[in-house]
Amino acid sequence: MDFWCYMRLIKAYIFDLDGTLYPRTNPVYSEMSNKIKKWFKSQLGFEDNEEKQFDLLKLNYEHPLQAVIKLDLSADDFNQQIYGKLQKNDHLFIDHALIKIISNLSGLKFVVSVSTKQHTLESLNLLGLTNLFDGIYNPNPDWNGNKKIEIYESIRMKYGLHAFAVCVIGDTFELDLKDALDVGYKCCLISEFKYKGVTNIQSVSRLTNSLFNTTK
Repeated sequence: MDFWCYMRLIKAYIFDLDGTLYPRTNPVYSEMSNKIKKWFKSQLGFEDNEEKQFDLLKLNYEHPLQAVIKLDLSADDFNQQIYGKLQKNDHLFIDHALIKIISNLSGLKFVVSVSTKQHTLESLNLLGLTNLFDGIYNPNPDWNGNKKIEIYESIRMKYGLHAFAVCVIGDTFELDLKDALDVGYKCCLISEFKYKGVTNIQSVSRLTNSLFNTTK
């Protein structure tokens, strides 16, 4: 099967936001990570071995909001202190190359992020991507911190798609891709870490040129 025949099998693309539609090297990502660490330290009283304690937190929970909910901390305060105070205007700008790549993808396009709706919409607007997606999904007030696959599956079933016809793109294997891979989705990881059945890409801009290069 040639490249374009393969591409025609993909009927929908699901993108993560932070670390995916803008890279981890962007100052917004490091600012967000630092704020998350400081927030958990203030809430849980990390003292000695702060980094070790935070690493244990990451080991036990797939993403920060899941930890917030499971530990019965304030999700409202977390969202306000983290996503409500990021200096996005200083570091996120219209990305014409990214706009072209996403515009040229044939199929439905979605964003699924565990950040707030406001942060997601503001980031997409600064990147010039807001109008390119068919749906944007974030945790709602009733969400209990479960896995992203629940949202992926709701999208897939809503549009009557086979799992193999949906491509998920993210920067964190455990959070963005692991469960999707198990179900049969096509998965692309923006990382140098290799996982069986996952395609590694340097950025979303390299997406269409990389879909064949899957780790065996």
